[in-house]
Amino acid sequence: MTTANTKPLNAADEAVPATGTVEAAPRNSRVVWDESKMEENYANVATILATQEEFSILFGIQRGLRPDPRGMQVQLTNRILVNPFLAKRLLDVLSRTVDEYERRFGAIKIET
Repeated sequence: MTTANTKPLNAADEAVPATGTVEAAPRNSRVVWDESKMEENYANVATILATQEEFSILFGIQRGLRPDPRGMQVQLTNRILVNPFLAKRLLDVLSRTVDEYERRFGAIKIET
């Protein structure tokens, strides 16, 4: 996550601004972001669970470079709970932001 106080490491690491916001404020209202209690964490693994009432987005870090016979070992670090409406808005803004990133820096290749 990049904030106003975080500087890119170099020009290639320049942050791609989100092409929208995911808050529930009316479209024409001004949003003032308060970063005073924000925390930053790194994750290289994520998964999502859903019930009728909420989505649980779990973030973690895969540890170790060697294969583990028990399977991939992930230390979960954060869980964000959102309602289905925010999940849908998050999907939209994340999709548009990834599209903009790929337009600027090239396609992101992932294994599925």
